Amino acid sequence: MSAASGLIDQCPMELASSHIPRTPSWSRVRVTDHSDCEKIYQLLEASSTQPDALDTVKEAVIKLKQIRETTFFNTYNTHAKPYVEHERLPLVASDHPLHETIRILDLQGDEAQHRLPEGNVVKHLTWHDPSVREERQAWLAEDTERWHVHTYTGLQDGEFLHHAAPLLLMHCSNIGSLTYSVCPYTYNADRQAAYRAHILEQSLLRNNYGKLPETHLQRLRHVRLLPETGLWYDDARTYSHMDILGQLRLFHRLPHIESLAIDGITTNGGADHLEHFPPHTSNLKAIHVGHSMLPSTLVAVLIRIPKRLEEFTHFVGGRDTRDGGRNLFSARTLGKALWDQRASLRKLDIDVDGLLQDDKYDRQDYERYLKESRRRAPDEQPYWYDEWFRLDEQASAGGPSHVHDLPGTREYSNTIGSLHDFEKLTHLSMGVKLLLGPPESTTPFRLVEALPKSLESLLIRGYTRGKTPKYDEAIGELVAQCSELLPALREIQGVAECVPGADVEMTRRRMVAPVPGEEDEVSYWELDEGDQGWAR
Repeated sequence: MSAASGLIDQCPMELASSHIPRTPSWSRVRVTDHSDCEKIYQLLEASSTQPDALDTVKEAVIKLKQIRETTFFNTYNTHAKPYVEHERLPLVASDHPLHETIRILDLQGDEAQHRLPEGNVVKHLTWHDPSVREERQAWLAEDTERWHVHTYTGLQDGEFLHHAAPLLLMHCSNIGSLTYSVCPYTYNADRQAAYRAHILEQSLLRNNYGKLPETHLQRLRHVRLLPETGLWYDDARTYSHMDILGQLRLFHRLPHIESLAIDGITTNGGADHLEHFPPHTSNLKAIHVGHSMLPSTLVAVLIRIPKRLEEFTHFVGGRDTRDGGRNLFSARTLGKALWDQRASLRKLDIDVDGLLQDDKYDRQDYERYLKESRRRAPDEQPYWYDEWFRLDEQASAGGPSHVHDLPGTREYSNTIGSLHDFEKLTHLSMGVKLLLGPPESTTPFRLVEALPKSLESLLIRGYTRGKTPKYDEAIGELVAQCSELLPALREIQGVAECVPGADVEMTRRRMVAPVPGEEDEVSYWELDEGDQGWAR
């Protein structure tokens, strides 16, 4: 009899709740790989026996891509199949604390859709119970083909981590900072991959919209979304596809949410991502989107989601698109979205000159939007008008849903428009082309009059003195009259010496990354993920 057959024939033993030693207190927790499993299990059990042990957690790191990759290939599933029967996981006593732990997720809807009863979820979670682990190690020690054992344990660790991630977040009530990587399961050969992402995303989504029995993550203030790529396209030189508005639905309504940070992303070619969002529905105050390639229509929607946006940072470049193309960007579309936040904006740092195009493309997009709206039957709704959109629409503080429906209060002419009525704005960093338009166009305002009197610091990117007469005239007048017309302005950078803007002309000339020791043709921006380990 093989070791695998012996495991299948084992009679399942009941796992009873047992005495749990004092759980260590952590300030940062992590759900990333198998090395995290034992600590996570301790915290899950402590959620019912020692809840104060979770009160010290202030920061969480969730990286589902790394978990997912252990279950990607079909060969993994094929060779692990003899081990994967649920019956070999011990039955769990009905009074085990994990039964109570998982009830905060209200899994009834998930059970109906995925046929995963509560008992099986608890079985997955007890995979790292000390008594189960000890018995498992004895079983698997008999297997002569160790790589089969590794495959089996990798699969089960992945199941454990995917089920444990939402529980850990919901039970740590003092989490203020979350680093979260999106799980790109679209290309995953594992049939359960979408469900594994579904567990966490649906839990966060329902919590964000108040659909769970209790509210969680009520102290969450800062969210950082990490870009991730699927295994088929795991090339760090390219932007990662992300449904940024879809991901915002997981957090944006939480009461104390303040900041969102994202780097290195693009959209998925018009497919499988959300493009519409009701304005003024979030308490977000600061948004950072760096080293990314997004169209101005999407950036405009993002800017208008906060009720009162105070800081906005967006710059492009640093990576390549996979097909060599680029998104279109309209200064007018961006300017109208920023105008909608003019009463609260304090800091603007925008570097998109390398992407700027004529406004006609965004106008054509708006015309298509209007045609589709007129063509639609009165009782027919677009695909994006779902339950969550309706809830946001009800909570919106008002304003037209489309940026081009905002009133025309000024002339833009391929510029961002005058900022004279941005009365809270103190720091402005911007490309000269976005500020004054392309060299061949006419700027519909004097720069010195288009800046707010509250401005304290100005950085102009991409300006070289003596190269473009139009820019020389506008900036020369600004320097000459700023002390009189802009009394708060203490600092102007990018005039005497050029401050270069982002370079979006990088083109990847080969399909594969260089081998170790070989230099790439250009320098690419690399993501700095910072310290993400467990911390006391």
